[in-house]
Amino acid sequence: MRNLVQVVHPHTYKYILEDGQIKFEIGPSNEANKPRDEKVASFLKEAKKSGSEILVHLEYMDNFMGRAMQRLAFKADPIYEDVVETIEDCFFTLHSGLPLPRNRPEKIDKKSWDFLRRNIISHSGLKRRIPEAENVFFMGGLLEACLGNFTNYYSMHYSTNGQKLFLIEDLAASLDENEAKKIKGILGEGGINFVNYNTAMSLLK
Repeated sequence: MRNLVQVVHPHTYKYILEDGQIKFEIGPSNEANKPRDEKVASFLKEAKKSGSEILVHLEYMDNFMGRAMQRLAFKADPIYEDVVETIEDCFFTLHSGLPLPRNRPEKIDKKSWDFLRRNIISHSGLKRRIPEAENVFFMGGLLEACLGNFTNYYSMHYSTNGQKLFLIEDLAASLDENEAKKIKGILGEGGINFVNYNTAMSLLK
């Protein structure tokens, strides 16, 4: 397979910052985010059409409503009409954007750990889901948090020799420019390539 697309916590596309507070938006994209969201939907549609593997990571939340709202946000937005099924074919990762670690942390009892393993993908479980690919694209959010964390984690634990890793900057949600700049520096040192939507689209072909 030539291309793998990793969509990390896409519900962050629906985050807006108002008076210093993060709000979760349900319904059509607002005017500020609409151009980006149109590109997100377009890229996913083209990726699927080209035969790329698409892995969608949702954030595991303790309450059922929180998990359901992540999906509802896209069903309620006409921009994502053609890619809702792609987004719903997903698995859950931690709030940090990472899979469960290989071994149970000491602070978590066995019963709680077993529950988490039933609901959140593990390091080895994700490894089994990842196909061989020449190019791996990362998108979603937040760049300064879960998206950045997972991109770095993938580079350290899953990347294979000769594989090219691309973070699509204009398809990455961010609410903190300074923190995003810091994580970009870390990712750049780790060999991650930063590309825009147009370049990423050309690499799909």
